[in-house]
Amino acid sequence: MMRFLIGKNVKRLRASFAVGHFNVRWRIKLLNALVQWLLPMYSRIQPRLVRSIIGALINKASFPHLMEYHQEYPASTETFLLPREYPPAFHREYAFQAVYTYLMRDVWVGVQSGFCFTDDGQLFGESALSNAWEGLQRTPLDVMARRNVGDLQISGCMTVVHTNIYYHFMLDEMARFLRVLKRYPDTQPVFYEKAPAYMREVLDFLLNENVMRKAALPCREGVVHAGSYAFSAAYHDRFIRKEDIDLLRKTVLPRIQKKTGQKPVYVSRRYSPRALDNEQEVEDLMRELGFGIVYLEQVPWVKQVEMFRSADFIAASHGGGLANLVWCEPGTRVVEIIQQNHFNDCFTHLACQLHLSYDFVWSVEGTGKWGTVDIEALRQKIVMTKESSGDFSRTEIGNG
Repeated sequence: MMRFLIGKNVKRLRASFAVGHFNVRWRIKLLNALVQWLLPMYSRIQPRLVRSIIGALINKASFPHLMEYHQEYPASTETFLLPREYPPAFHREYAFQAVYTYLMRDVWVGVQSGFCFTDDGQLFGESALSNAWEGLQRTPLDVMARRNVGDLQISGCMTVVHTNIYYHFMLDEMARFLRVLKRYPDTQPVFYEKAPAYMREVLDFLLNENVMRKAALPCREGVVHAGSYAFSAAYHDRFIRKEDIDLLRKTVLPRIQKKTGQKPVYVSRRYSPRALDNEQEVEDLMRELGFGIVYLEQVPWVKQVEMFRSADFIAASHGGGLANLVWCEPGTRVVEIIQQNHFNDCFTHLACQLHLSYDFVWSVEGTGKWGTVDIEALRQKIVMTKESSGDFSRTEIGNG
């Protein structure tokens, strides 16, 4: 009963914070406080049991569960050379921590949560999902109690491909998975059997006979005991490193044909919770300007990659589907509709890293959560971006 009530309250609290009535800084502070308060009750994980692998190594503590670890990328900073007229809220610089891949022995792994922990309940913080809320919601009581053991028996090394929302799966979890395969090519991938369709499509694409011998194995909800477990740490943020962008592109794009003569693409959110109040007006404008209207939730993943790679102009409201910008060719024109009450500049920086010709237009507050975009302002922005050439900015990377 307690588990049901707490889980229900977590969902309500998450929904209330998403409304956007609070200042972003205070929302983050309150969210962190709630996580600290709810986590021990919701999953019986005491803060003292969450252990850092790197922290233990720095302190030269004994660590019998760690077989080996490798630094994949050093700590670094990226400087984004944005146009001067962009508001101060857009990041001009970002610091990334060093990224490691770990090989563990004799551990338990949550198939959905991604958490890796030991028999005595020590949880390794580096194994958590990239977005903290998803990890919190997917760490039920039975993970720590091990009352719901998965049905797989794997003798060799395994890794879990974590279930996640589209953006984080495409640009974080997928990169983590490829890092593991690069380091340990004989690893057996495991995933949650009720994973979203796009996740299964990506795994089928990556794990065919041309890339890897072993197919991914589905597993029911719960935990799996691993004699040998490989994983790579997540960013826990919204930006992606240039090294992972290159890894994704080098793995996927050689197998995707680039088509010529494709119409400019407008990614409509009509059938999504992120739909603009005047989505129909925007679609009408885009058709008038020669754009094809696309609903990505109806397009197979491989076709999405092909579409974004072949397009010379992409327009869309902010949303997970724009993670597909990672497949675009340098110089592709992009116009993003950004919601003022839900600001996130992750795609601005992805465009910087890929040398795309990017610009944005605001949507203002309307009757719905995602607001209304001024049609004439959008028209002018599309026309102006069509006439531009080359990338609007670039990034500089420095190692820490």
